[in-house]
Amino acid sequence: MKKFNNIFEQINVELPARWKIQTLRREIHYNPGKAAELEQQIAAARITIICARRGYLYTT
Repeated sequence: MKKFNNIFEQINVELPARWKIQTLRREIHYNPGKAAELEQQIAAARITIICARRGYLYTT
């Protein structure tokens, strides 16, 4: 894990992760058969957000 140098780097990681979660939830809503595989991607995006809030970059 790498520590962020400033808040803008942190935001540039957190926002796309949030958008990804929204997109995946929408996809699950319209395609419930894919829920199991998409839940793993949602979990990874949540971990990215948690790490970003603590000031670290999480890479998968």
